[in-house]
Amino acid sequence: MTHEDSPAHPSDWLALFLHDYWMRAAAGFVFFFCLVPPEGIPGFEMCASMRFSHAPCPGCGMTRCGSNLLRGNFYRALQYHPLGYVVIPLCLTLGAVAFAPRSWRDEFRRRVRRLIAPLRTVVVFFGGVAFLCTLARWVLVGVGWLDFPTSF
Repeated sequence: MTHEDSPAHPSDWLALFLHDYWMRAAAGFVFFFCLVPPEGIPGFEMCASMRFSHAPCPGCGMTRCGSNLLRGNFYRALQYHPLGYVVIPLCLTLGAVAFAPRSWRDEFRRRVRRLIAPLRTVVVFFGGVAFLCTLARWVLVGVGWLDFPTSF
């Protein structure tokens, strides 16, 4: 029985995250932000939060950040979403691994599990801090104290 055939335990978040379905979804996301113009789709707001509350959700701007990163507009990407510098390379990596042979994907999973397991607390801590920062951005834009995209 291979890694993909055996069901992951629900508490094994890393195995669930590195499943082929999620890696293929990351590849789809990369393909999507390759197509999106750097300033978004004119006249269409993809984010429901932005459309209805006029404040960006915690993930708002990630697609435009990725679009700008791929085109070399690093400063503009930072204005759309600072965490894009972590999330976009992660999606690029997972998307590339999704098309690798199964033996490579299994080896990738094995290596990532070995590296991440000791750092689980650090990953959870920085993930929480990142979420709180993006939540704070949502609140600050909502009350009008910050612009979106951010102007530094």
